Formats: sequence, C-alpha cells, structure tokens
Amino acid sequence: MDRRSMSPGISSRLSSPPPAAHPSPPPAAAQSAAATPSHPPSPTPDAFTRLEESFGRLTEKWDQFVVMFHRYKEKTEKELQAAVRLQAAARGFLARRQVQSLRGEKHLAVAFRATPWPSSHEQAVVRLQAAVRGFLVRRAVRKLHLLISSSLHQLAACAPNHQVSSILFEPPAEVEVWVCSPLHGQRGSSPSFGQLPWCWTDPT
Repeated sequence: MDRRSMSPGISSRLSSPPPAAHPSPPPAAAQSAAATPSHPPSPTPDAFTRLEESFGRLTEKWDQFVVMFHRYKEKTEKELQAAVRLQAAARGFLARRQVQSLRGEKHLAVAFRATPWPSSHEQAVVRLQAAVRGFLVRRAVRKLHLLISSSLHQLAACAPNHQVSSILFEPPAEVEVWVCSPLHGQRGSSPSFGQLPWCWTDPT
C-alpha cells in the first residue's frame, strides 16, 4: 500500500507520539500498601477469653450488689416493723394508764360522795363528849391518887418501926384520851354516849 494513499486520520495517528505510561509507585509505598490488609484482623481466642472473664466478674459484682440490696431492704423493713410495734405498745400503755387514772378518780369521787360528812352539830356533840370524858378521867385519876396517898399515911401510922417512906407514889405523867367517832347513825342524828368508845392509857 502506498503511504500517500492512506487517509489523513491514519497518518496523523501514526505520526503522533505514543501515550506516556503511568508512573509506577515507589517501592516503599508499594510495600506499605501490601502490608496493610483491606479487612480488619479477626479477634484472637485470647481476646475472647479476656472479654468473657470481664463479663463474668461484672456479673458476679452485680449479683453481690443485688444480694446486699435485698439484705438492706429486709433489715430496713424489720426495723420499721419493730418501730411500729414499739409505738403501738407505747400508745397502749399510755391509754391503759389514762384509763386506770380515770377509774381511780371515778372511784374516789364515788367514795367521797358516799361517805357521810358530819354536820357542825354532830362535830360539836363529839367535841363536848370528848371534853366530858377527859374531865371524868382526870377526876378519877385525882381520886385514885388521894386514895393511895391516904393508904400510905395510914400504913406509916400503923407501923412506926418500919420505914415506909421508901414506898413512893408517882402520879401518871400523862393521860391520853382517844376519841373514836365512827358516827354509826344517819346524818342529822346525834350519836349516844355508848356509841363512841373511849379509853385512857397509862404509859407508866
């Protein structure tokens, strides 16, 4: 084929220089690219073991926390129940004390109302009877003293040779008069002399 018979396009392509080739990467970059894998490395069995151990320790700590929480809750509930029972017992004790005091006051008021209070006339009669009994007792003691003294004088006159002066008579130092006024009768009635017992005592 004659070169002149070729088309202008073909001749231009033949005359143009060949395309430049892409520059090849340096050897260091190629080695780093070859060393870097396209996917992440798969975990080894040691990593799985450590993860399981950590999870086991975490589960154990959580179980201990749950147990301690339940114990604390039970202890708190027991203390609360004990406090409630103690408060109920205290309220019951105070209520019983109040009821007993009210009953005592009621019984005292009833007894006070049931007890007859002596009138002024009855009190005057009792004081008069006590004064009369005291006068009679003093008079009887005085007569007894005179009688004993006269007996001693007569004895001394009948026996002049004997020493009778050693026989001494001392009157009672004190005479106590006990007044007992049970007031057996109804209010308004004056008790008789026999209804009020009396006695006198000689302390010697």
